[in-house]
Amino acid sequence: MRIFYHLRYKQYILKIRRRLRSFFILTVLALMLFGAGTAVKNLVLDEVKDQIQSVLGYDRLYISTFPPALVIEDARSVSSSPFFSAQKIQVRVSLKSLLLPVKPFQVFVDKPVLRIFSSAGRGEDQPPLDFSLALPFIIEKGIIKDGELYFWGEETRIHSIGINAIFKQSGENYALQAEIDESTFVTGAEYPQVQVGISLVCEGKAEDIDVKKLRINGAAGYIRASGRVTNLLDPDIQLDASYNLETPFIADFFNLPFFWKGRGEGRGVLTRTQGLLAFDGGMTSNNLVLNDVPMGNTDGRIQFNQRTGGAVELNFRKRGSQSENVKIRFNGSQVTGTAQGLYLQPILNYLQLPWPVASPAWGNFSINRGRLQADLEFRDELIQLEPQKYPFLGKVSVQWDGKDRIDISSPELETNFARFAIEGYLLNQKELDITLRGDIKDARAAREFTELILERTFTFPEIRGEGQAGLHLFGDFFFPQIKADF
Repeated sequence: MRIFYHLRYKQYILKIRRRLRSFFILTVLALMLFGAGTAVKNLVLDEVKDQIQSVLGYDRLYISTFPPALVIEDARSVSSSPFFSAQKIQVRVSLKSLLLPVKPFQVFVDKPVLRIFSSAGRGEDQPPLDFSLALPFIIEKGIIKDGELYFWGEETRIHSIGINAIFKQSGENYALQAEIDESTFVTGAEYPQVQVGISLVCEGKAEDIDVKKLRINGAAGYIRASGRVTNLLDPDIQLDASYNLETPFIADFFNLPFFWKGRGEGRGVLTRTQGLLAFDGGMTSNNLVLNDVPMGNTDGRIQFNQRTGGAVELNFRKRGSQSENVKIRFNGSQVTGTAQGLYLQPILNYLQLPWPVASPAWGNFSINRGRLQADLEFRDELIQLEPQKYPFLGKVSVQWDGKDRIDISSPELETNFARFAIEGYLLNQKELDITLRGDIKDARAAREFTELILERTFTFPEIRGEGQAGLHLFGDFFFPQIKADF
């Protein structure tokens, strides 16, 4: 059945092309006779109408005397996909070209609208579209004013308005220069809608397009690119691109966790194959902020595939601090990653929890359907360098349910004030149940650390000195009960 539809559609396209060829031959004749008598012009015009009605509907068709041109008003294509309409089409032949064996045309199109449904979005019983720029005539120059484009694909939607373009043809080769005031792109429900302006210069032959210059500008920044595009109805794309964008836009587009601020720039390769977008490139930033924490100078790599997800590797270098590294792999709601020397303050800010810890962490983490599992290790020297920030040594396991519960456990953590085991949970702003047991080196510092973690001041008398202790905090999150033994 699909073969039958395909052959029938090919025959339909060939029929349209034959009629277009006849139509433009008759147009030349009509324009040559523009000064002839009314009866002769009407005879030629009737023949032109017979040819064009199989391709275009219209409200009015006539030949203007000066400049000599065939004019079609309120034109609309017979086919529904692709569907074409225009407020006015003028087809001109210069007096000089009348002496040439092959007559090139000048075409001026006012307010055209083109609607395309890609083969991916059509029914299985419908034939594939055949869309080619190999025209049965030569366009010396084509000018589009205030055009509009709709494209519906399986995943991609494009709506462009304010299209102004100049098209030139030489044999089978053509060149296009276009400016688009506003284009709206949607590449899937999970990706943000993008609204930009576009400037394009390209050359091509049939459906093989060489993009010489592509500039995309929007509220989030800009992209510059060049490369190749083929198969216009369901385009295959390979572009070498550079960009300077707001990092919140980058994070939204690649579905990255956390709250981002600042700008990122870099270069990479953007591709689209079989309807799927992919990107592989680098990124740098000198003002990146994650969850309200400045990250210093940042560089890294972003890899993304619309079907398989992607990966991000970032290196952070803050003044006076060692380099931090994080690798994240993501696919939908699943995220896995590794951290090397990573300070956890941005993550704890994201969880809206206090973090009086000075030490970076090494380890692995994963997020599955919003639930976080992290197995981390602190490797710091036990020297406190700033107040209310404590160094740690040891391994800890953390789980977060993606809402308000955090479970924490460690067989042994060591800091400058204690060596202890910890087990328990926090139910944010509701309740907690945490048990700590171990050797206390400095009871006053241990009390201060606990008050910082719980964001409250204890009312029981201060205890000084060192020794073995057990501490159990449970009940209301803001006013927990406390059991202690020393």
